[in-house]
Amino acid sequence: LMGPMGAGFMYMHPDLFKRIIPVYTGWLAVEDAWDFLDYKLDFLPDARRFEYATANFLGVTGLSASLELLLEAGIERIEKHLLNLGSRLIQGLQDQGLRFNGAEVKQHLSGIYSFAGKKMDGLFNYLEGQGIVCSLRNGMLRISPHFYNTIEEIDELIENVKKFNNSPN
Repeated sequence: LMGPMGAGFMYMHPDLFKRIIPVYTGWLAVEDAWDFLDYKLDFLPDARRFEYATANFLGVTGLSASLELLLEAGIERIEKHLLNLGSRLIQGLQDQGLRFNGAEVKQHLSGIYSFAGKKMDGLFNYLEGQGIVCSLRNGMLRISPHFYNTIEEIDELIENVKKFNNSPN
């Protein structure tokens, strides 16, 4: 959602509230929050029981602005664009000998793509040196384009992988 670190939200079905015990808790997550010497931890009957700190107001403000931007761009448009970028990325990197580590079924794609192959450390360092932001996780190249990325940027990434593969590395 492109919000600041430490800001987020979750939904939990009310039937799960009594079954899931919070691992961490905050002072406002209990019934009598203002009785600071009551250590019983009688959790609130709703999602507030999972709040383990004072609200991150700055983070929530940033998350709100991010959500406004995403909604303005349109969730369906973003999804379509991400799937187009991903399709181009998967095909282009497979053509360069990398193996996509994920399901290529539309409903299982997430906008995060991992690829395995030979010399992944070298490829990662090369791409980083070309100003391409990606990461190396468990020996795989992880690429996560978002709605602000373009097809041209995906093509540039693919072209750089091609250059790396054709160099005497």
